[in-house]
Amino acid sequence: MKKRTSFLLLAPIVLCSCGGTSSASSSSLSSSASSSSLSSSSRISWSEESYATGLVDGQYTFDFRSRLLMDEDGSPYQLHYTIPYQEDFFLLDGRQFHQELALLSVSYAISANNKKQTEEFFVTLGFDHIFHSPDYDAAESADTVRYSFAHKSIDGHDLVAVMMDAQAYFKPWANNVVIGKEGNAVGFQIAADRVLPYLEEYLEKYAQNTAKIWITGYSRSAAIADILSQSLLERDIVREENLYHYGFGAPAVIDASHLQPHACIHNIRVGTSLLSSFYPECFGLAHGGNVIDIYDERASDIVADFDPRVTLPEFIPDSEYYNNDAEYLDLILSSLTVKVDVEGEGYVPDMHDRSSYVDNNYESYLSYVIGKAMSLSLAARTELLESFQENAVKLITLNGLYHLLKTVLDKNGIPYDDEYLKTATNSLVRFLTTDVPITMYLVSSKKGKSNFVRALAMHAPEVFFPLLLNYFSK
Repeated sequence: MKKRTSFLLLAPIVLCSCGGTSSASSSSLSSSASSSSLSSSSRISWSEESYATGLVDGQYTFDFRSRLLMDEDGSPYQLHYTIPYQEDFFLLDGRQFHQELALLSVSYAISANNKKQTEEFFVTLGFDHIFHSPDYDAAESADTVRYSFAHKSIDGHDLVAVMMDAQAYFKPWANNVVIGKEGNAVGFQIAADRVLPYLEEYLEKYAQNTAKIWITGYSRSAAIADILSQSLLERDIVREENLYHYGFGAPAVIDASHLQPHACIHNIRVGTSLLSSFYPECFGLAHGGNVIDIYDERASDIVADFDPRVTLPEFIPDSEYYNNDAEYLDLILSSLTVKVDVEGEGYVPDMHDRSSYVDNNYESYLSYVIGKAMSLSLAARTELLESFQENAVKLITLNGLYHLLKTVLDKNGIPYDDEYLKTATNSLVRFLTTDVPITMYLVSSKKGKSNFVRALAMHAPEVFFPLLLNYFSK
């Protein structure tokens, strides 16, 4: 098996896309939520040959195709797994955590990320009135958010599924680093605000009886779902006992000062996943509802036992700095957000809180640099990553990162502001090298490289799913 671990060293740059469009007809809204109208006839029908998955005797089998790993023959690593399904799951109280519903939710979250896969999932489970976000068919931008709604009548209730698809995306990474100085993280709030008007209209049309809402997502989409569920509850659109929220691997994006203890929101994460650990606590952002940490120090063995094709880097302790995954991650976060108070220095980087992060332009610089990198084609992003690895030492010198990005952008015809690109790249490099050398050591040393890749790999579905099953088996 050929493991593509290089992806993990710069996740935002090289996340792979699993594109695809549906050949089936489905309902659509106009691009303006305020003037949109839902089609009155939107039921999807599929021939038997169309199904990639099936529901047999109360068992649902999902098909996961990796974007990290390749089998020896060069084809994507695939996982087929069967989990229980019953309509009665949605007659339970949403405030209670239900293992079977969590498994059903994660099966969607990690396996479906285009319209065809989503429709197969819904039709297999007997849903109708399938609606897809207009962004599925629009050019991608930083604000893009893809999602689908579907309806199912269950015992006098109208169940509406809200499935957030955000694994296969590129340009929205520019908004993932935009959080603003107050409130929920701004980049994720923008996405949630694009979903809510469509959902309200859908509910008005298809939820004539007592509404139940099932919402799920993974990573970025789980964070958007977190904000969306908060809004649904605050607006009294759904009662807590009728909301089934299962999010996986979400970053912390809810304003902690306005956090409500909603028992129906279940956030499942690996506590030592680097991406799920942002934003740090000092930024005043948190996960909504109940947080369930499925981390296990035996993670490498658990993943290998589940499927030997998937290998997780072994953790390498450093007696001087850290002894386990959690200590390693805490050291990275604390060194990045240390309070800086040095007089007489010409350049004193500081992002110990949200205001500092914004006022020192790290937010705008990161968003600009990532946005430009994500404007490249997949092949160009792969080339960029290889250049990163080959020229790692040069990149931390003055203008090193600037020249690398400039060369790739010029080669691919991507327009940019030359002076702003130079300022942004040099400021980001100076932050890492001037203020937080411990971070450079933690990431670049022999031990640190392995542990950094491990911290990123903890976020991958191939690792997350075995750890979730292990958690449930206890």
